[in-house]
Amino acid sequence: MSLERGGYLVHAFSDPSLALKHIREDGCKDCSLIISDLRMEGMTGIEMAYHVKNARSDLRFVLMSAMPISKDEWRDIVPMSENIDDFIPKPF
Repeated sequence: MSLERGGYLVHAFSDPSLALKHIREDGCKDCSLIISDLRMEGMTGIEMAYHVKNARSDLRFVLMSAMPISKDEWRDIVPMSENIDDFIPKPF
């Protein structure tokens, strides 16, 4: 992963419920940022952000999406809430 090559510790999950389980059980003490896709099987990134912030309100949460819209258009559609700190459009 690019983040690991940059020297960051990464916990990667393909299932959002497993990521939430890790955060709830372990506290994800070594985590400071969650990066999540908007569209996932089982829950949306917006739903995940809500659950993450309930478990660890200090974690920063960034959503990504391949939806063909700009960051400004994204904010018009889904205004940033206290649960979502930023949005990254894909591809990067």
